[in-house]
Amino acid sequence: EAPDLSQDKRSRQAKPLDFLVQQAAVDSATKWRRVYQLGSKSELFAVVKQPQGLEGPTHVTLVTDNANSLVLHWGVSKTGSRDWRRAPEDLRPDNTTVLEGGTACETDFQDGAERDMEAAGAKVPLQSLSLTIPAGQLDVGGITFVLRSADQTRWYRDANGNFFIPIPTKRGEDMEAADPMSS
Repeated sequence: EAPDLSQDKRSRQAKPLDFLVQQAAVDSATKWRRVYQLGSKSELFAVVKQPQGLEGPTHVTLVTDNANSLVLHWGVSKTGSRDWRRAPEDLRPDNTTVLEGGTACETDFQDGAERDMEAAGAKVPLQSLSLTIPAGQLDVGGITFVLRSADQTRWYRDANGNFFIPIPTKRGEDMEAADPMSS
């Protein structure tokens, strides 16, 4: 008897970030979202939300199930560019360090014990980080970043390059076209 392959698809094991990805997919404030593979079966979920549309602030949230304590090594880019620039002070969370002489900042991910998700019968701790871009900040077209382990032994990149999160502005970029998960 031939195996029922459709049965195998339905029994796909849930991943720790699936619930958050599904929540973002149905939230009308979500303007862009993406799941990045980090290796060692871990993922990074990035979501951009504008609850008040372009008139209000933009919220960027990063959540990961990576086992290492992670640090966001990041900068901002102008619209239409991916060149690193130092983030303006009003974009930097409290736990951010500005690196001397460079264009990057570093912000620690926070453990989110309250966000532990059940996966395969075990609790998986999640780490998260949020950035808020004030309304009217037209000089930020994106967040360019890589991740590193807090102990500096491991760096995480997007296919040997930088990760990039587009930020919607009043200039009217088409976020749907930039969203690989929308269809």
